[in-house]
Amino acid sequence: MILNQFLGKLLPTIISPSLINGVVLMNYTKTLLGTLGYIICLSTVVYVGSLGILTFAS
Repeated sequence: MILNQFLGKLLPTIISPSLINGVVLMNYTKTLLGTLGYIICLSTVVYVGSLGILTFAS
């Protein structure tokens, strides 16, 4: 019974910071993936565009 009370007090203090860290990490990962996706998309457009120009020029 004492163990249960101890765990009851201990678990929230362990879970809360890790939960907050998890959310921060998720947001960070989402931002990072968004930026990466944007860069990849942009470079793909530039690559295809330059290919099209080269093909059109020749």
